[in-house]
Amino acid sequence: MAMRQDGFVVAMVRTGHTVTGGVITGRQNIGSSTFEVGASAHWDIFGGRWIMSNSFCIPVTKATSFRVDPSLIGDARAQAFWIPIGSRYSLLAPEVRDINTTYDTADCGILVGSLKVSPGDDEKRAWLMLKAAAANDGSFSNASTAGASVGVSGDDSWIKVNSASVFVRAGGHYRGDATVLNGDASHSLMWFGLRQNDSSKATSER
Repeated sequence: MAMRQDGFVVAMVRTGHTVTGGVITGRQNIGSSTFEVGASAHWDIFGGRWIMSNSFCIPVTKATSFRVDPSLIGDARAQAFWIPIGSRYSLLAPEVRDINTTYDTADCGILVGSLKVSPGDDEKRAWLMLKAAAANDGSFSNASTAGASVGVSGDDSWIKVNSASVFVRAGGHYRGDATVLNGDASHSLMWFGLRQNDSSKATSER
């Protein structure tokens, strides 16, 4: 579906009373490509614990097609919500960003990162870390951070897509770092600028 105004899609997944799991993915068409995010509630074989609930947030510009798909076992539950942005703000057209690169921005915005691995018998693990800092914090020593990891093995196939997002204040800078620990993984990084409708600012790379 496509909405008539800018906004956010927020989706949540929870384990059931019988401690079953599930995964929920969100996809939106950006140009000729598809940007996918996801979250799962599952038994984490690497951490030895249950992830009882998880969620994701996708900024979606008006007239952009998107969909949310749950894959659940037993009585696991999933929900999705649409949160419109008020008329005072607008989302700028999303822009692809490179991993391990620092960007400066004159606008507020949201950096969204996604990791994905294909299921299989071989162990695959990767992580992603997003960082946002003020203009005077060039080393990101006091940064806001958000992380995501993926991992699949023959015994645990749930954590195949995961994502994170971080808010960046106007005048600050941001970056996303990713590392593949085992096997192979794909990553995507997308910038969604957020602008007051009476402002005019720009984003630069360094």
